[in-house]
Amino acid sequence: MAMNWHVYQTVLALLWHMGNPQETLFDNNEQFRLPGDYVIGGLFSLHSRAVNLDSRTKPEFITCDSFYPSGYRYFLTMIFAIDEINQATDLLPGVQLGYEVYDSCMEMLGTVPPSLRFVSKGDSNGVAVQCDYMNYQPRVIAVVGPTTSEETIPIARLLGHFHIPQIGYSASSEALTNRQRFPTFFRMIPSDNVQTEAILQLLHQLGWNWVSLLCTDDEYGRGGCTKFINLAEQHSICISHWQLLPQRVEAKSNAQLGQILSTLKSVQSNSTVLFANDLYATALLQEAVSQGYGSGKVWIGSEGWTASRRVADIPNVGKAGGVLGLALQKGRMPGFEPFLEKWLKRMSSRPRQECQAGGDLSQGVCFPNCAECYSFTLQNYSYLLGGTQRRTSFATYASVYVIAHALHSLLQCNQSGCLKSKVCTQKLVEELWKVNFTLETSPISFNSKGDPPSIYEIVNWQWHQGGTPSIVTVGKYINGKLSLDLPNVYWNTPDNRPPGSNCSSQCEDGQVKRGSGCCSKCDDCPAGTFSNISDDSNICSPCPLEQWSYPRSSNCRDRIVEMRSWTNFSTIFLLFFSILAMVVLLSVALVFVCQHQSHMVHEAGGASCFLMLLSIFSSCTSLPFFLGPPSPSTCLARQPLFSAGFTVCIAAMLAWPLRPPHSSTLCCQVSLQSCTGRILVFTISLLPQVVNFFLWLWLNPPAVIPNYDILDNLVLLECFEGSNIFFGFSICYNCILAALALALTVGRLDLWSYNTGRQATFSLSVFIISWIFFLPTYATSKGLNVPCIQVFSGLVCIYSIQGSYFLPKCRLLLFKPNIGTNGFLPRASLDQPGSIRTVDSQ
Repeated sequence: MAMNWHVYQTVLALLWHMGNPQETLFDNNEQFRLPGDYVIGGLFSLHSRAVNLDSRTKPEFITCDSFYPSGYRYFLTMIFAIDEINQATDLLPGVQLGYEVYDSCMEMLGTVPPSLRFVSKGDSNGVAVQCDYMNYQPRVIAVVGPTTSEETIPIARLLGHFHIPQIGYSASSEALTNRQRFPTFFRMIPSDNVQTEAILQLLHQLGWNWVSLLCTDDEYGRGGCTKFINLAEQHSICISHWQLLPQRVEAKSNAQLGQILSTLKSVQSNSTVLFANDLYATALLQEAVSQGYGSGKVWIGSEGWTASRRVADIPNVGKAGGVLGLALQKGRMPGFEPFLEKWLKRMSSRPRQECQAGGDLSQGVCFPNCAECYSFTLQNYSYLLGGTQRRTSFATYASVYVIAHALHSLLQCNQSGCLKSKVCTQKLVEELWKVNFTLETSPISFNSKGDPPSIYEIVNWQWHQGGTPSIVTVGKYINGKLSLDLPNVYWNTPDNRPPGSNCSSQCEDGQVKRGSGCCSKCDDCPAGTFSNISDDSNICSPCPLEQWSYPRSSNCRDRIVEMRSWTNFSTIFLLFFSILAMVVLLSVALVFVCQHQSHMVHEAGGASCFLMLLSIFSSCTSLPFFLGPPSPSTCLARQPLFSAGFTVCIAAMLAWPLRPPHSSTLCCQVSLQSCTGRILVFTISLLPQVVNFFLWLWLNPPAVIPNYDILDNLVLLECFEGSNIFFGFSICYNCILAALALALTVGRLDLWSYNTGRQATFSLSVFIISWIFFLPTYATSKGLNVPCIQVFSGLVCIYSIQGSYFLPKCRLLLFKPNIGTNGFLPRASLDQPGSIRTVDSQ
């Protein structure tokens, strides 16, 4: 009934204009008209609403408002394509294409007057009544547009009667594939049947079978809804709720949209399929934002709005939910931006000619009244390049090239030119069926229904840093086959997990059913578990320890084995300073050997200082065992070498202050302060650590083990210390020993020269502080760099002992060897009778 009403309205308007050929609704405007050898008609929605339809009681001028930038962009794309073809030498050489473009106002009635203009004979404003139109020469050779299926269907019948080819750049109604009713209609986008099949495949791949459905109350929406409902059952998809959106997007429709959203909230469905253009989608999602509808919800969008920046730029649109849907394939239009800039600059400098209702119509044809078309400047023209610029605009661009290629063949064009002649439009239609070429890497051809190759992109709105979303391609639908990069889909949910939209579904691999009854649902198995529907089980089985799995996996996979390597930056860095420390220790030992009889060496500890240097060097040699790939031998050796070296060094520093006040030789009297006493203290200090290492290596020795707790997909080979008790004791004991040595050093500073005592105090303090920070850091860390923490702490201690205790003495031994012995006597000896007090030269 709706289609018959369209035809009835068209016929009425046609008869009225035939009876009044001298009257018209148009006036001249340069922007929308270009003379040429062959003229192409264009219908674009420069505005989106006709404001006087309710009060219209006679066929008077239709007033439009609500400027529609997308429609203006498509119009400029057509002009760009014609300009590009007119300048080409390989396509229609010597032929100039012209155009006449009109504003359809996104209203079916707005297409009637321009269509009558298109079918008028020659330069007249009337349509001649003839028995047949075999030799009829209309004003245009073809028509591009209009925007919607609602506008396209009535004029497609009119143009089909005159056998004038019509190329649709965005009309997708399946009704237009009927070649008996629309014999001259072709289009550059897939039909709604293809789109519906693609959406159903998308839902099936997502594993969703419980969805809501919203459609606009026009040819596009009703056709999409009908086809979806008919095919949903075949794909085992149930519709929880479906509804038509209000016919017109106006302020009063907000209440209706609010009621629709309230109903959607009440049904147990997390996904809503929306068949709409960008105007309807904008109004609906704005209302969804105001209601905070989007928590855990996903919109499955049709190509009419999913890739539209107009919709994506709604403030706080993320509150409406996630968006996943179809979009037309992108296409390249090189040179469009420079052309657009040049065009806008030229048009903004020209006076406007606008037609008003009831104005002087004597001049002939009235082109669109579009004040906004002149308002774009070089500063804001970038708005015309956003969103679907490379999608629907490319379809418009391709529409013109399709006509040009067919005309090129019809005129038998070659490099020398074309055989210009009157064009029989039915012959041009025949050439359109043969069109097959590539336009900027995009293949262009038509099937038996006048449709192009069935190609869609699957696009997803993704918020990376807040603000407005990016429109990202995450899959494709090509000739019946859908591919989706599911891991890269952004769901706009709190944990970015697919919200799921199921009701009593058959669970897929990697899922298990939870609950019972009509709306039981399938839950994904978490990471580290798997489920296979062939097992007929309702549990997620854990993966073996040496394997792992993604969430929603049907099997497990082997973990990647990882270990420390010599090429790691931290390894190279720490190894360099470890080797440097060993070189410094060897250099200090060489200096001390050469000056072993000096009082300075005796003051540093005499034979004890060589023992200290050797023990620190032992700790240094253990450091590479921490940094390289683990092995059983290095795991066993590294901790004893590391800790024992520090134990010996600290024990020697603990025993040295126990020497007698007047001692000037290595050993003197047999007492606690004698050489034997110091050796006894030194030996007793070592015993606890020796026992600890013996029990450690005997009861629970370190070994190479796989660590499965770092990352799900990795197994880390590392040295396990065997027992944290023995390991902790080795570190804590050294700290306790260092604390005793520090207390004894501070308590007997009278035995030291001032600087030597200060140096011993500083190095012991750094040692204690270093290991105090090490223990909590080590205990709370995990991964490949854990051994680096111990190596770093060890290097801090080694360099503190070198830098504060040994290197200052080396400096004096090398650069001030004759400074004098008295300057290095113990403080106690300086207070004896007859002693000479000198300044401490360190």
